[in-house]
Amino acid sequence: MRNVESSPTVTDCVFDRNGWGEVACGIDNLDSSLEISGCRFDDNRPHSIINRAGSAVITDSTFSLGSILNDGTNVEIIGCAFVDAQVYSAYNSVVTVKNCTFEGEGMFNSGSQAEVVNCVFRLCDWGTVWNYSGSSATMVNCTFVENRPDAWYGGGGAIFNRYNSHAVVRNCIFWDNGPDALHNEDSSTTTVTYSNVPGGWPGEGNIDEYPLFIDEEAGDFRLRWFSPCVDAGSDAAVGVESDLGGNPRVVDGSGDGRVCVDMGAYEYQRESTGLGTLLQIETWPQEAADDGAGWRLAGEGAWRVSGETVCDLAPGYYEVEFKELDGWFEPASMRVCVMRDLPHHSTVTYGPVGTYDIGQIPPGEVEHGAALAFYVKPAALGPDAVLGMTAEPAPAGEMTFDPGTGLFVYRPHDDADVMPFDATFTATQGGQMEEQTIEVSPIADLPAEFSLVSSPVQTFPDDESRDYLFVTEIVSETDEVLNGVAKPVHSVTIAGKTVVFEPGHSNGLYEVYSSPEGGPYVADIKEMTIYAETLVIGGPLHLPQTEVRIYARRLLLDGPDSYISTKPYDGRTVEPGQTLPGLDGGDLCMHIASFSCQPAGGWRFRVSGTSGPNGGAIGTPGEMTWTLDELKPLAWLSPYAVKMVLAHARDAYLYGYTGEANAILAEYRELLEASMALDTWAGLEASWQLEFEQMHGEVVTLLHRLGNGLDYFGNPPGWVPMLSFEVTKAFYEQEINRAVRVLYLSYWVQNKATTIAEKSAALARSREAVWGQTQDFAEQYRQIQALIPKLKSDAAQIAARIGRADSGGCSGLLCELKRKEEELIARADRIVQKRHEVPWWKKALKGLASVVTSTIGGAASGGQAGAVAGLATGSISALSDAFLAQEDPWPAINNRTSVAKTFYDIDFEAATGQWLNGFEAIPDDLQVVEGGGDTYLQGLRVQAATMAGGMHQIKEALKETSLSNEEVAAELKKIKAKDPIF
Repeated sequence: MRNVESSPTVTDCVFDRNGWGEVACGIDNLDSSLEISGCRFDDNRPHSIINRAGSAVITDSTFSLGSILNDGTNVEIIGCAFVDAQVYSAYNSVVTVKNCTFEGEGMFNSGSQAEVVNCVFRLCDWGTVWNYSGSSATMVNCTFVENRPDAWYGGGGAIFNRYNSHAVVRNCIFWDNGPDALHNEDSSTTTVTYSNVPGGWPGEGNIDEYPLFIDEEAGDFRLRWFSPCVDAGSDAAVGVESDLGGNPRVVDGSGDGRVCVDMGAYEYQRESTGLGTLLQIETWPQEAADDGAGWRLAGEGAWRVSGETVCDLAPGYYEVEFKELDGWFEPASMRVCVMRDLPHHSTVTYGPVGTYDIGQIPPGEVEHGAALAFYVKPAALGPDAVLGMTAEPAPAGEMTFDPGTGLFVYRPHDDADVMPFDATFTATQGGQMEEQTIEVSPIADLPAEFSLVSSPVQTFPDDESRDYLFVTEIVSETDEVLNGVAKPVHSVTIAGKTVVFEPGHSNGLYEVYSSPEGGPYVADIKEMTIYAETLVIGGPLHLPQTEVRIYARRLLLDGPDSYISTKPYDGRTVEPGQTLPGLDGGDLCMHIASFSCQPAGGWRFRVSGTSGPNGGAIGTPGEMTWTLDELKPLAWLSPYAVKMVLAHARDAYLYGYTGEANAILAEYRELLEASMALDTWAGLEASWQLEFEQMHGEVVTLLHRLGNGLDYFGNPPGWVPMLSFEVTKAFYEQEINRAVRVLYLSYWVQNKATTIAEKSAALARSREAVWGQTQDFAEQYRQIQALIPKLKSDAAQIAARIGRADSGGCSGLLCELKRKEEELIARADRIVQKRHEVPWWKKALKGLASVVTSTIGGAASGGQAGAVAGLATGSISALSDAFLAQEDPWPAINNRTSVAKTFYDIDFEAATGQWLNGFEAIPDDLQVVEGGGDTYLQGLRVQAATMAGGMHQIKEALKETSLSNEEVAAELKKIKAKDPIF
């Protein structure tokens, strides 16, 4: 499309892949006035639009792969998106760019002027905004993120100025644009104010902080509510009414009551998360509500109807008033406590006004602050009678009587009406009259009974003093890395009614724990937990890389320079040229019910990390959370803070400030009861539950004393101690007796503790000794188990040597013994004189067989050690006489041979392995054994039972084949004596 000296308007069109070589374009304008809106330009390289002279207004359009070339043209570009497409202006062009986004390429100005407002530049190559050859550029509320520097010069990732060019930057954010992001060459300059520049930049209002975008990786460059860039800009530089997102450009983002512009293209829009409070008052009965009963908060003008709800009240106490209503007694004003995330609902009752016949009206009593009202009517004269009323003496308070309705109303004066007066009611008709006089008694307000106990004797206790402050520190036993340095670190806990961090405050907390900018730094606090009813930050509270947790009913940043920062202090030693990543920021978690701060510029909370030395990666910011964004009723309530509040209330009670003490205690009774009624109560730690319950009991007790007019010690008004010598002596003696018992108990407890400690140490030593023996036994068992394969092999060899002598065959030692038997039988036949005797050799042969098979049995049960044990222990029983008397010994011998064979066939190695596997589940670490003693002992019992069962089976199998050692020795001796072969 080519326009020459014309004024075209192009709307909602698509220009796709148009080209004529080097001068190719989608639209070519020469000395024309062009208007483009809602169009898309895709791949019209090298230029989507060429403007030569004339003017152009381009709005709400997108450009990709094709630039806008301006040659001596006045161009206005609004609401456009550029992807790999540049705005190139030369030859005295004047370009205004607003509410645009650039990705891949940015702007190039040569001898031209540019104004850039509310724009985002991201991932642009070779410098984002080039100002060349005397160009000037003004950039306001722009965001430059992740742009890459000029490859030749190594800088200028955001702005590159050359040949006497000048850039003015206001309210901008520069982040992650490489080193030397703002680069100047050849007498060029860049002036920066109220902007966030990594590494810092000279100029008013500039900061060097992590901007804390919503999601940088996803390209969401809106700011989080606690970003240091919120409310940190200069309103004087703003020339537009909306930001890049179309939202109002200047708002109070920090909620401090000060309306101020943010840095960057997006203005943080503080959404009303609500104060989480709800108050609802319902009037009863319904007839009163129908007649117009109503309520309102003290100070309000209009009355609210029954059941109306008020939301987002600031937490605290409110006075509720009730509307006067003819024919009804309105309830007395009431004080209600509004708490965050805990709806308050109250029901009040209007009482109907009574009606009496003249002659039946009762005497009246009315308290100050209340009203006496009733209707009167004639008893017998009928409704047409004329009603009247007089009072003597006339009271000072408001008194009215309506003759038409018969309504009498009296409200006593708080000061003047203290005495009774007579009120006379009459009804007249036709000369007849009915009359009755009653006594009306105003009752003055009596002071609360607890106010009569005593008058203050000291000044009211200061809730900011160290008397109501508790501080503990725990030092780590080992070194931990904090702020880049390994060292012992501290965990700090602070509890108080009102905890103040303020320079020069009497509690000294600020000087001990806060690190001033520039040092010296308190860089060894790993954790800090603060429990308070009110936490006041009266100056810059810098806790480098500290994990901060706050439990406070009220958080007040009291001062224009007050903030909380967990940005680290980099204490590392960095070698020249060494690149290191930055340090991560500390977390900040705030469990609070309300937050307020004084109007001030800039951020209030900082959790950013540090920049990496020599171009290293930026540290990750810490996490920041607070309960104002969540539904967590009474999340701030903790036993530590309540203890300090109760200590303050007790002192107020002790000093005579009974009214103040009663108000504090009544409030915390309500808070504690509300906490115990919440669904979250079951999730509290058991120790917190116990402490809350104990403190609730103490509060109830103190309120009971106050309500009964007792002093702090439970004594009635006017009580004085008995000061006579006799009484004092008796008290003294009683104290001595009690002290002696307490002292004895103390000594007994101390000695008992020493004895227990000694026993504990002795048991520990015994435990270690027994454990050592256990390990030794385990090692011995492993060694014995290693012998099993060899013993099994030895048993096989012995069994082979024994052989057999039965119907199945004849081999080995038994076969030789069989042949020897035959020879001996032949010899016996020749000896006639011994024919009728039992041959001695039979006994010898039986004994030898017993020796052999007993040895086999011992080897089968315990290897070589078992064989030795069979000879040494003397536990094997002798063969019976009946067996020894048998004529044929071979069945018994072969029987024992089968026993040996049975033991040989057992796979001892597999059985032992299976048994040992049972020990794998039994821990062998002493600390694990101590922590699970029952499991350890049960495992040992199972394994021992398995072993005992196996041993019992072996014992039963060997019982019938066992021999006495003495008998074996005797048989051997006889054999040696009678036969040379042995």
